[in-house]
Amino acid sequence: MSGKTLKPTLSGSRNKTRKRDEKERYEPAVFRDAIITGLEDVGNNHDQILRYLCETATGKLDVKRYGEVLLDVLFVGGIIAPGGAIEGNVRTDICLTRQSHEDMKSFTNIYIQFIRRYKWLQKSLGEEIRKIIMVMRVCLNENERGLLGSATAYLLIEGIIPPNLLSGLTQEHLLKDDVAVHFATSLFRTWLQERDITSLTSTLKKASLDPSLQDIFPLGQRSLDHIEQYFENEALNEMVQHVRSQRKNNNRKVSWPGSSFTSTTMSTTPLS
Repeated sequence: MSGKTLKPTLSGSRNKTRKRDEKERYEPAVFRDAIITGLEDVGNNHDQILRYLCETATGKLDVKRYGEVLLDVLFVGGIIAPGGAIEGNVRTDICLTRQSHEDMKSFTNIYIQFIRRYKWLQKSLGEEIRKIIMVMRVCLNENERGLLGSATAYLLIEGIIPPNLLSGLTQEHLLKDDVAVHFATSLFRTWLQERDITSLTSTLKKASLDPSLQDIFPLGQRSLDHIEQYFENEALNEMVQHVRSQRKNNNRKVSWPGSSFTSTTMSTTPLS
C-alpha cells in the first residue's frame, strides 16, 4: 500500500495559525466607542482631552489605522456615513461642533497641539475638513456649521490646513439656503478678530475664490449691492469695505464698445 500514513490527531484540536497570517478585522464602530468613552470619561476639560489624545488614545488604540474615524468623532461626535448622516446616530457632545462659541478658540487649540505632535495626521485633517464641508448641510445644523467655520479660520491661520479646501464652498448644494454663506461669515468674523483683511483676501485667493465673493452666494443674490448689504447687516465693516473696493476695481475694467476710454466714474452702476 503506497502513500504516506496520516498521523492521528486529538479530537477537538485546531491547527495553529501564524499571527502574521491572520487578517485583522476592520471595526470602526468599536474604535469609535472606545474614543467616545475616553472623551466622556475626561469630560469637557480641554487639558484633559489633550492628555487623553496624546497619551492614552495614541498609546492604547490603533489611531493610525482609524485616523479618519478619530477625526470624525473629534469634529462632529460620531462617524460620518456616506451621504453625511451620523452613523447609527451615535454621537458624543465632547466634540468641536458641540462647543460654545466662547470656547471655540481653546478647543481648536487642542487639535493644533495634537496635530503638531503627530504630524502624520496633518494631511488627514485637511481632508477631514474638506469632507465635512461637503456634507455639512446634512450632518450639522446652522449653529454647528458656524462653529466649524470659526474652527477652520483658526486652523488656516496656524497653517495646519491648506486654503484650497475652501473651494468646495461653491458647490451648488452648499449655495442653497445660504449654507456656504453662513459658514464663510463665521470664518470671516473669526479671522478678522485675529488677523487683518489683507491676510484674509490672500487666503481666499489661494482658495481660488472670486475676490468679490459672489460665487459663495446663491445665483439670485450675487449683485455687489446685495453682498455689501449682507455684510453691513452682519456688522463686518472690513468685508463691506472689501466689497466696495471690488466694485471700484470692476468698474475701472469696464470699457465702452468702440472706444479706448476706460470708465473710472461708474461706481453707482450695480454689477452682478
